[in-house]
Amino acid sequence: MGDNSPNDSHDAENEFWIFGYGSLIWKPPPHFDRRIPGYVTGYVRRFWQQSNPHPHPSSEDHRGTPTAPGRVVTLIPHAHWLTLQDPHPIPSSSSPPKVWGTAYRIPAARVPEVRAYLDIREINGYTIHYTPFYPSDAPGDAATPRPTIRTLVYIGTPDNAQFTGPQEPQELAEHIWRSKGPSGLNRDYLWSLDIALDELSPESGDEHVKDLADRVRKMAESQLGIEAEATRMRKRRLKSNLRKSHSFIPFLGIIAIDHLERPAKDAAFIERDLDQSDLGSKIQADLKNICEMSKENVIEQGKIPSKLHASIQLARSEPLPETTKQISGCHQKR
Repeated sequence: MGDNSPNDSHDAENEFWIFGYGSLIWKPPPHFDRRIPGYVTGYVRRFWQQSNPHPHPSSEDHRGTPTAPGRVVTLIPHAHWLTLQDPHPIPSSSSPPKVWGTAYRIPAARVPEVRAYLDIREINGYTIHYTPFYPSDAPGDAATPRPTIRTLVYIGTPDNAQFTGPQEPQELAEHIWRSKGPSGLNRDYLWSLDIALDELSPESGDEHVKDLADRVRKMAESQLGIEAEATRMRKRRLKSNLRKSHSFIPFLGIIAIDHLERPAKDAAFIERDLDQSDLGSKIQADLKNICEMSKENVIEQGKIPSKLHASIQLARSEPLPETTKQISGCHQKR
């Protein structure tokens, strides 16, 4: 694991911040106490990093196999990107180019644990760098630039063995469509990133990600059928509604929605995600019961939603939004 700085990412108030531009946006690190949408400059985000299983048992986001690696995003310095023949140009309106994502603040007492967790999660070709982060809600104009936060970021640089370089968009989309690994389908990673970016800000969409997501959706429509794709889109809309509160609690609902449509054999992956979360033992216990119900094929209409509603209500101590209550209509026959 490389490191471009001798010191941890701490500012004058001894704060430690991490910038996520890929799966960290919707799958945050543990123990964060604050999350802020925003962007960094001087980089371009591309699906040019291979994703395949690593020998470490706790490594995550494997969307391929050693013989057929998937693709995940990395950041390329803009100056270096200009020297490459990229079929996906940057829109002229994006000057300087911005890479949107989420910054997470980690309490000082938890920094060593979170650093160790991320070093494992991002172990496959990524190295540590530091970059200024621009919060989207910070005031600023030409006369008074926005304040920045110094953030740690994991980047798969062009000299790492997993870096693929440019690829024709349709070929890349087809590769993502075919790839699957221990962490799931590569296309789910792509679609989740596309959704997450759209929700950060009205200007946070990424044309490279959006184009690939649209190409893969067309493959889904033609190969899985319109009805199957409509089911996936319904799940995505529910996830999108749950995320709009900008709270980590709705992620519990997202886990449950995923669970309603996953085969029982995948329950172990959901339980692993719950084990790695830090959202309270009461909520984890309820959601693990949901996993057990699925494995026993005894899901009944309203049974999962009632347990889920109670857990979220306990955590939020406020009325649930109507969008969350839509889950009460979920019913899965296996």
